[in-house]
Amino acid sequence: MSPPAMLSALDEPEPAAPPRVPPEAGLEARLAAVLPADADPRVRAVGELWLAIRPEPARLPGRRHFDPLRIEPRVLPYLWLLDVEREPRLRFRYRLLGTAHVLAMGGDFTGEYLDLAHPAFLESASHADYVSVAAGYPSYRRGKPTFHMDKSYLAMERLALPLAEDGERVNMLLAITVYARAEPAPGAEPVLERDPIKLNRIKL
Repeated sequence: MSPPAMLSALDEPEPAAPPRVPPEAGLEARLAAVLPADADPRVRAVGELWLAIRPEPARLPGRRHFDPLRIEPRVLPYLWLLDVEREPRLRFRYRLLGTAHVLAMGGDFTGEYLDLAHPAFLESASHADYVSVAAGYPSYRRGKPTFHMDKSYLAMERLALPLAEDGERVNMLLAITVYARAEPAPGAEPVLERDPIKLNRIKL
């Protein structure tokens, strides 16, 4: 999805929950149920890689199957990983944050639990999304950023995918979030920063 299209999505009503495919559905069907045709190419590339690295067609890939060298360098700053902890209750902890997210959130939260790093997390739509991913279902969302301290980040597009070392029980989330960022100068029209690392900008 292009940055202007990403921003236009902010004016749309909150989308309904995507159709939940039956548990016996394959991983291709689970991804296709949530990933739209106009998804950002970087987002789509991560989804396609997730399918490609499965050890078997019906088994989830694990962290050991994911090789960052198979990702374009321009995509790496937008990747992040969450650990999934299930005891004594389901919790999520930042395992890795790409530099784009450190910039967007104003700090590096690696190693922190999301419910402590972001006080509103448990009541957010993101929490519900991640619970679904922990059950083995990919999650896609685009709209306003939820936890970003830098308010110049106007829109985001996110795909979160389940990883399981044993192929079944999810113990990690692999995700990519890309941003639309506006930085208007005094008296100037807004500009959009497609890539906060390389500062490639286009006008709305």
